[in-house]
Amino acid sequence: MSNGMRQFKNRTEAGEKLAEKLERYKGQNAIVYALPRGGVITGAAIAKKLNFPLDLVFARKIGHPLNPEFALGAVSEGGHLVETLSGVRGIDSEWLAREIEIQKGEIRRRRERYLRGPPSTSAQNKIAIIVDDGIATGATVLAAIEEIKAQNPAKLVVAVPVSPPDTAQLIRDKADELVAVIIPDLFLGAVGAYYENFDQVSDEEVIEIMNEIPSDPLIFTFPEFKYLASEIEKLEGVSQGRFATRRFKNEEIEIELQSDVGGQSCLILGSVAPPADRLIELSMLAHTLRKEGATEVIGMMPYLAYSRQDKNEPMKSMATPLISEILRVAGFNEIATIDVHSDYDEYVFTVPIASMSPAQLFAKEIDKEVFEGATIVAPDEGAIERAEYLKNVTRIKRPSAYFKKRRSGQEVESALHGEVGPKAIIVDDILDTGKTMVTTVDALVNNEGVKEIYVIVTHGLFTGTLWETLFDLKVKKIFTTDSIPEARQKASDRIEVISVAPLLRDYLRE
Repeated sequence: MSNGMRQFKNRTEAGEKLAEKLERYKGQNAIVYALPRGGVITGAAIAKKLNFPLDLVFARKIGHPLNPEFALGAVSEGGHLVETLSGVRGIDSEWLAREIEIQKGEIRRRRERYLRGPPSTSAQNKIAIIVDDGIATGATVLAAIEEIKAQNPAKLVVAVPVSPPDTAQLIRDKADELVAVIIPDLFLGAVGAYYENFDQVSDEEVIEIMNEIPSDPLIFTFPEFKYLASEIEKLEGVSQGRFATRRFKNEEIEIELQSDVGGQSCLILGSVAPPADRLIELSMLAHTLRKEGATEVIGMMPYLAYSRQDKNEPMKSMATPLISEILRVAGFNEIATIDVHSDYDEYVFTVPIASMSPAQLFAKEIDKEVFEGATIVAPDEGAIERAEYLKNVTRIKRPSAYFKKRRSGQEVESALHGEVGPKAIIVDDILDTGKTMVTTVDALVNNEGVKEIYVIVTHGLFTGTLWETLFDLKVKKIFTTDSIPEARQKASDRIEVISVAPLLRDYLRE
């Protein structure tokens, strides 16, 4: 190699060449720690190509008081001081102490400016890859090594495009591995000599890069939803977060995180449905994630319990807005759910709700013969929109029908509006005890033209035994989803349980 040959067009190309040498780490628990500012462009290219998280590690050069360009050493964010060969001997100790504090202050400024202050992701038990755009004396990289070493990584790798031979040996002595594109026998004295374009990098460029490269969201799953998490985690760019729930002898609950979440987007797959401990545990986990630096917390609750308690009735509790307020205070930014009970819930909730319709899922998974020649029936006016959506998705040509409730004193009667053919499909969001559904089916049975009935419900609670009488009436089959873990236990020849995992995956893709 000719020492005068410029090896890299720019820092991005240098990072891409380094990524090729780091390919063996792809898919492992690795993270890139870039040294600002030039190292960020190089590190970003590696992170992008190998799908690694990108974070920053900070170290600042300590220049000689008479010649600031001459490095005496470097200091890291945590105060690790590394001396160069010339060292700090003979340097006034008070001046050195002041200079160290000045450089640590600059590190704090840069952290706040580049990352808006959240703590860096811990390197503990990870493959930590420290990246710079090149090494000359190596002081700042050596300080960065000490900073990351203190976090007990599984392995510490330093990756740079170019390094002098003597400095390379110093790095090898301190790190587990040095990866370099070139280590010239005769170093040209400056890193920039190996680049066609080595313009100074601005704060604004660093900020733009850090904003552009999202870190993989972490998904924290409560045990009852492991069956859904195993499907969701197959998505590229979603990582599993770990936590433990402990119960003391006095029955109090404690949540302990086992994953670092500083600067991370976090998802919680869980439920607020009874027993009440679920709401406590879910809220405590969200609060702990925010306390530890998570940038956002999204609740993935396939079934949003308490959503039917949204009416303001005298002398009765109104659970829907109360639960919403608990979740808001806990730190949730959004709740992703499936087929929320009513549009009014989205108005009452103080946390934004993203409600996904399962209509496409039902249309895809249910045998098309079920829909042929069928009439879609809504059990009440509140279910009309849901029923019409499924009708349009399945391209059923027959007009829908619905029941309209009428009050007569203390009694509630339902009147059928519309004509129903030989095959009826009743569509609703929830099958709880089955009282409403039994009433609807009973009314259809009295319609002499109805010979075959199917029930499609998003959330199958299957409370008690009343719902079982549906099969004694003319209901051939019930279709529901696994939005509620317990529904999976009801799967049989007459109850088909469809996974909502595709809906949750689509939500995450968007």
